[in-house]
Amino acid sequence: GERFPAGHRVRSGGRHDVLGMSLATWRFFWRRKTEISQKCLMLEVVEGLCPAASSVILSMLVTMLHQMPGSHGSNHCAFNYGCLALGYVLVMLIQDRCHYLFEKDVPGASVRQELRQRLQYEFLQLQKVNAEAWPSGRCMEIHDRDVHLLVNNVWLAVFGLADQVTRLVSLVVMVFWHLRNAKAVQITLAATYLCLACGIINTTISRKRGLVDIAMRRRDSAFAMFSAATRQVHEASQGHLELGTGRQDTLEAATFFGKVAMVYRNRAFHFFFVRLVSAFANKEMMTLAQGAVMTILGTEVIQGRISAGGVVGTFAAMGQLATAFENLNGIWLDLIEGFPSLLCIAHIFNQGAGFVDDAEHRSDDLGVRDSGSDAELGLESSLEVGAMRSTAGMLENPEVGTMV
Repeated sequence: GERFPAGHRVRSGGRHDVLGMSLATWRFFWRRKTEISQKCLMLEVVEGLCPAASSVILSMLVTMLHQMPGSHGSNHCAFNYGCLALGYVLVMLIQDRCHYLFEKDVPGASVRQELRQRLQYEFLQLQKVNAEAWPSGRCMEIHDRDVHLLVNNVWLAVFGLADQVTRLVSLVVMVFWHLRNAKAVQITLAATYLCLACGIINTTISRKRGLVDIAMRRRDSAFAMFSAATRQVHEASQGHLELGTGRQDTLEAATFFGKVAMVYRNRAFHFFFVRLVSAFANKEMMTLAQGAVMTILGTEVIQGRISAGGVVGTFAAMGQLATAFENLNGIWLDLIEGFPSLLCIAHIFNQGAGFVDDAEHRSDDLGVRDSGSDAELGLESSLEVGAMRSTAGMLENPEVGTMV
C-alpha cells in the first residue's frame, strides 16, 4: 500500500505543507469518487459562469431602458426587453438548480462515513497496543471534529475552488468587455487588480505559518479537553476520581476541567479572530480598489465615453469579483483550518498501514511546544496554563501530541 493521502509524505520540518497535503488529498479522494466528482465539478463550473452572464444581460437591459423612450418600434423594443428579462431569470434559475444538484450529489457524507468506519477499525487496533494514549474522548473528537474538517474544509474545497476560479476568470473577461471602448480604464483596472492580487497572495503566504501553528494549538487543546472530560467521567464511574483532584472532590475536579476548557476557549477565539482579521484585510483592499474604479467610470460616463448600461454591468461584475476574491481567501483559510486534522488522520492511517517511521515526524509534546507561547495565546491565568500542562502530562505518550 501507499501512504495516506495518495502517497504524499510529510518530511521533517514539513508541518506547514498545507498545499502539498491538500493536493494529495484531492487526488486520493478523486480516484475513489471519480464519476460523481466530475459531475459535481462541471456543476460548479456552470454555476460559476452564471454571475458573468447575468452581468452582461443586466447591462443590455439598462442600455435598452436608456434607449427606449421616444424610439421608433417601441413594440419590438418591448419584446426584446422581455426576452432579455426572461433570459436573466433563466440564468438565475440555472445557477440555483446547479447549486441544488451539487449539494444533492457532492461526495461529502459518503466520504465522512467511510473515514469514520476505517478510523474505528484503527482505534480498536490501537486499544490493544496502547489504550492509555487513545482515550475514548480523543477518539470521539477525531470521529466528529477532525473527520468533518478534513472532508468539508480540505476535500470539498476542490469544488469550491473550481466555482470561484470560474467566476473570477469569467467576471474579469466581462469587466474588460464592458470597458472595451475605454482602453485607458482597462489599463488602470488591469494594474489595480494585478497589484491587488499580488498583495493578497503575499499577505496569505506571510501569514500561513502563524495560522497553521494557531490551528494546531487549538486542535491540541481540544484533544486535551475531551480527553480530560472522558477520563474524569470514567474515573468517577469507577469510584476513584483522581484527575484534577487529590481528594476525589467533584467540585475541584470540575474546576480543573474548567481551566482546561478555558485554554481551548482562548485558543479557539485567537484562531477565529486571526482568521477574521485576515479576511477583513483582503476585503478592505478590494473595497478601496472598487471605489477607485467606480470613481473613474463615473467620470467616463459624464464625458460620454462609456454607456450607462456598460457601467451598470461593470459595477455588477465588480461586486461579484470582490466576492470571488473573498471566497478564494476563505477557501485558503479553510484549508489551513483543516490541515491539523488532515495530519492527525494521516498519521493514524499510516501507522496502521505499517509506516512506523511516520511517527518520527510528529511535533513536540503539547506542553513542551507551547511553553513560552502563553502570552501570544492570550492566556490570562497561570492556573489555566498549569491545567493545560497537567492535562498534557496525563497524555504523556508522545503520540498524543500533534501528529506527523
